[in-house]
Amino acid sequence: MWRILTIAVFLAATCQIDGQAHGSQAGSGQDDTASAKNPTPPSRTATCAVEDDGTTIKCNWSEAKPDSYLKRLFSPENAPSIALFFVGLGGIVVAVCTLHKIERQTKATEDTLIQTQRPKVVVKRISLIPGTLVEVRGNSTLQDDPRWRIACVIANLGGSTARIVGSNLTLSRLGIGTLSELLPGLPAYGRDYSFEQFSIEPGERQEKVVILSQQPDTAHLRNLHEMSRNGQNISTSPLICFGFLHYRDLSGVGRRTGFAAQWHPEDMSFTRLDDYPQYEYCD
Repeated sequence: MWRILTIAVFLAATCQIDGQAHGSQAGSGQDDTASAKNPTPPSRTATCAVEDDGTTIKCNWSEAKPDSYLKRLFSPENAPSIALFFVGLGGIVVAVCTLHKIERQTKATEDTLIQTQRPKVVVKRISLIPGTLVEVRGNSTLQDDPRWRIACVIANLGGSTARIVGSNLTLSRLGIGTLSELLPGLPAYGRDYSFEQFSIEPGERQEKVVILSQQPDTAHLRNLHEMSRNGQNISTSPLICFGFLHYRDLSGVGRRTGFAAQWHPEDMSFTRLDDYPQYEYCD
């Protein structure tokens, strides 16, 4: 705002000086001839004193000095222009203040709308794909593959767009014992798997797939499934899949959703860990 005021003052002063310069130049062509014939004597003053003989008076004439710029600028004939300048300057100040106020109100309205219509990203389902899905005559068909996959259905239950900017998916076998005994108090997220960055609109669902490594993860899942089919009891060795989604709303506010599920080798299904808020949560 101060830049605008400074420019306005500079332009007004420049216009004032130029106006005087052009005014003097406009009349110069007409007045040069008359001035040459009848030059106007400069305004001068004299200081006189009587000489010692008492009969002679001696006078000293002073040189005429032009009026200063400020005196000419604030002369009565320039009063309307000066008043008009300050009126225009006041209008600029009022306009700038009004624009700033409108901008603040607009920003506050947008922030309120985003808060009331914030996105809410959740993971609706986690499933294992024991192979790869290919299109055969328009239908998805499961084919064997040395690398299995984990699919997550992600939904936006909020009222505005969410941008997924970070994510994680971790597959871990806890050991021998019960889930409540073996599950760490805080998730120990790995670094092997994550989803690509993407946007999800309100009410939209997207399925994101992570391809597991052949060794050790796919091989380990295969072995557990075969052991379960052969009647071996491996329920005391829980395997869990957990991770998080880090996303931002339209105003840049970051939020985080955590998900976790236990894998069952007999039917290769997942059940969610709803009783563990440190793993299952939504900001």
